[in-house]
Amino acid sequence: MSDDYEKALLGAVLAGFSGFPDLLRGVQGRDFVQPIHEQIWEAASRVYASGGTADVLTVRTSLGAAVKDLPTGLVYLQDLMQAC
Repeated sequence: MSDDYEKALLGAVLAGFSGFPDLLRGVQGRDFVQPIHEQIWEAASRVYASGGTADVLTVRTSLGAAVKDLPTGLVYLQDLMQAC
């Protein structure tokens, strides 16, 4: 998956894409080239699996210490939403 596609997919999930449950059946964290994108996908998946809605705040919380790995900090999650 290219970087632009990864960003668009993650941005759509963070923006509330209703098809996220369907995506979870076909997309796995290891499908992402960028390690931070894999971490974001896994964080969003954990939020969803626990019954929550994957958005910027819940995914940020689920990322835990990995937040420090975001290229531009928390702004990166907002930038992903704009990429979609």
